[in-house]
Amino acid sequence: MAPTDTHPAQSAAALRPIPSNAHFAVALDCTSLAATAAFYQTALGFATIGTQREGLIFQEVHLESPQVPEVRLILREAFGKRPIGTQPGTVLRLAFKVPALKPVIERLGSRAVFAGNPPASDATMTRLLDPDGYIIEIYQDAPGSGF
Repeated sequence: MAPTDTHPAQSAAALRPIPSNAHFAVALDCTSLAATAAFYQTALGFATIGTQREGLIFQEVHLESPQVPEVRLILREAFGKRPIGTQPGTVLRLAFKVPALKPVIERLGSRAVFAGNPPASDATMTRLLDPDGYIIEIYQDAPGSGF
């Protein structure tokens, strides 16, 4: 039998591509699919469009948002291990352009965890931490420096 990278219990249906108009996808390991999906839904209007490997190891949740139609987020269960992109010495930062910063911050409310100080009332950019500690930059005009 040839080696495979799929779990033996996976059916062909579980691995069918999920149609999309996104230009690119970003895959993030996360400790809680539900908590991370809820963060992106609240902050940027992402919604689940499908799942892969449901109920199996490395289950994925695919999300897209009309606010950022070019991007698909793929969240993958990390089984309680700290995702690699959030460990000291590694950097992963996603940046999303929005029409206005203030509504994003208001929707998150007290759940917003800032990477640094909270933004001033006239700010056009801020950095947040998602539930797994990934840095999420939200900007109105241009992404910040330091990429």
